[in-house]
Amino acid sequence: MAQRTIIVGIGSPIAGDDRAGLAVAELLAASPLRGADVREARAGALDLLDLLPGYERAILVDCLVTADPRPGRIHRLGLASMPAGGWTTPHDIGIAEAFELGRQMGIPMPEEVEIIAIEAAPPAVLTDALTPAVQAAVETVAGQLRELFPG
Repeated sequence: MAQRTIIVGIGSPIAGDDRAGLAVAELLAASPLRGADVREARAGALDLLDLLPGYERAILVDCLVTADPRPGRIHRLGLASMPAGGWTTPHDIGIAEAFELGRQMGIPMPEEVEIIAIEAAPPAVLTDALTPAVQAAVETVAGQLRELFPG
């Protein structure tokens, strides 16, 4: 039997480049994927507790702000490679903390997790627009995932 996979775009629809994960999910949802469900987490990582049960594999797409930002750079991480205490996210809690909370609550979380983080500059204004570098990265990531799960 095929592994049940979910792709979750995480972000805020009004925080500029922070909506990168949502933008990837929107592009993927435009036409169905074979072998993966696509969802959005607009309320942050806590949404994962409702979205992920029942899936063996999760691919999470989010933005990442680093100390030396290079907007548009794409990072691929596993849950185990997350820094201690998670990474700084404008959402409620970090992804690693959401998984740990889910496990402590007895929620069946996926065993296989890939995090695709699109690097962004810190948001300066409230907007639903992505910067050009992040928009290009969104299209790249969506294309890579579409190749992985062709419709």
